[in-house]
Formats: sequence, structure tokens, C-alpha cells
Amino acid sequence: RILHVEGYDPNRDVYPMALGNLTHRVMEDIYSPDYDYEKEFEKGKVDFYHTYKSNHSEVPASATTYLEIVKFHLKDFVDVIRSQRENNKLTGEKREAPITLQLQDSKGNYKPIKGRIDKIIYSNGNNDTYYTIVDYKSGHEAFNPKEVFLGKSLQLPLYWLAIKGKDELTQSGLFGGFGIQRIYNSTYPMDGDLYDEKGYQTVIKISGVVSLIPDYLENFDSSAFETKKDGTKDLTSTNKAKYVLLRYFDYPESPDSPLSNTLDYTYDEMIEDAMKSAGEILTGIEESKYPIHPLCVTKQIKSDSLPCPYCPYRNICYRRLEDVNHRYDDIQSKFNREEESDDGDTL
Repeated sequence: RILHVEGYDPNRDVYPMALGNLTHRVMEDIYSPDYDYEKEFEKGKVDFYHTYKSNHSEVPASATTYLEIVKFHLKDFVDVIRSQRENNKLTGEKREAPITLQLQDSKGNYKPIKGRIDKIIYSNGNNDTYYTIVDYKSGHEAFNPKEVFLGKSLQLPLYWLAIKGKDELTQSGLFGGFGIQRIYNSTYPMDGDLYDEKGYQTVIKISGVVSLIPDYLENFDSSAFETKKDGTKDLTSTNKAKYVLLRYFDYPESPDSPLSNTLDYTYDEMIEDAMKSAGEILTGIEESKYPIHPLCVTKQIKSDSLPCPYCPYRNICYRRLEDVNHRYDDIQSKFNREEESDDGDTL
């Protein structure tokens, strides 16, 4: 009662993990020619219930009804994502690819990091083969390069470091990009009482660092280009691309170029910041230091715009709104410019 956590339900922390495991199972073989959604969802349900059991938590009584709702909407996501392969020149993928990475902590000691990449998609251009790293998320998480130096959005840059030059494809092929693909989200757009295909596509667009080289992008997402009256193709200026969110860009042939024309931050700088931030986190873990780091990158920060009301530790948090403003100042001082975000907020 002193900490005001007597009403806290530990089971609610298991749910996002259980849903994530279900989603990953359903998506694992999504590009297979004989993919069967019904069978894959049943496998996902087994993983869903197992997550609760392995965390010694009781499955909510409403789980059966809830999973039927998830099954209904997730099927539409699957159909939209499968259509990307049908409409573009995707030639293969590697699923749940195991990775090992030696990271140096802030004291100079190397630590082995192991994990799995949800999907590496291969695509052929006219002259080269490209690979794209995709990480599935079942919530609101997005990739933002401006957060990397603060210790967030590290997963994708570290994935790339882990696989770069480790096999024939990453040695001979070109890096096309990496991004987060949100699979299930309760806030995607609706058309009347029904979810429409455009709404699903808005949600599942791969958000991250993507190459603008036509040889890559035309074959990974041909809808990113529009045909002019003279028959030539040009990159759409209104982001009509169906599968890729054209926000930040990487140029594989020139990693010291800015990520975009509005962000004076290079790809190499981002990778360097990712390694440094990861090293600081590793040292903190070893020293049992887990400071609370709220982060909101919108300029007009208000208490009701923060995710704090949804944090299970909000009643024992010692951070204040001023702390978040301070982190925003850190972002501004590093980049020294402003940019419009996806939803119109100033980053």
C-alpha cells in the first residue's frame, strides 16, 4: 500500500509476450507457397498458452474469445503482407535467423550477444541481389534513428552488425535496409465499421532505414514509384508506397551520406551510436544499474502525451516531466534541426 501497487495484476505483463509469440509463429512461414493460415494460427495458439504456463501465470478466462478476434483481423494482415511477394521480385527469405555478436561494453570488455532475426528478405535487382532485415512487432513500436544515441531503437542496427559479411549473401549482396513491421495494432484506420485494406497497409509499412536506389526499391516495393506522362518512373513524393514507409533512407554505396535530405545524420554515425549505447547498457546491467529512462521526442511535451499512464511501475517512478524535456534537449543539441514526424509532430 505504501507503494500503491496493491492492485497490480502481474498477468497483464504476460499478455504482450504471449501475443507476440503467437504472431511470430503465424508469420514464420508466411511466404511459403503452401502456407495454411488456419494451421499456423493453431500452432500460434499453442505458443500463446505456453507463454502463460512458462511464466507461471493464469490464462485469462476471456482468452478464447479474444483469440478469435485476433484470428479474424490477423488474417487480413497476412493477406496484405503475402501480396508484397506476389507484386514484387522477392526471391526468398531466411526465418528466425540465429545471430551472435560480440559487443564491447563501456569498460572495454567484450560480451557475447545472441538472438534471432525474424526475417531477412532477399530481392533481385537488375544487377545485384539485396537483403532487407525485418523485425515484427505486435504493438506501437517504431524505429527512430534520433533515439539510437539515447539507447533506444538499437535492435535493427545491431542485427545488421551481427550478419554483415557473415555469409555469402551479405558478402556479395547489397544491404537494402532494415525496418519494423507492425503486425497487430488496435488503432489502425477503419472504413466505417470494417477495416479496409488501405488501413492494414498503413500499419504494416516497413518503418526504418530503406535504400532509395531504384534497382533495389523498384523490386522490393514497386508501388514506391509513379509513372510520369513521358513513361519515366519517379519516386512518389506522397509516400503512396504500399509496403515501405519512405522516411529515412540509406545509401549503401555511400554510408557517410546523410540518412535523408532533412536529417544531417549518416548511416555510419548511427551504427557507431548503436554500438556505444549498447555498450553502456551492458555495463549498466553488469553493475545492476537500471535507471528509468522515459523518452518522448515530440517538441510540445505534455503530461498526457507520455506513455506513463500505461506503465506498470508508474506509482514508484521518480521521474518528472522535466526529465523528459531534458532528454528532448539532448536530441535537439545533437541534431540541431527540426523535422516533421509521421504524425505531424516535430521531432
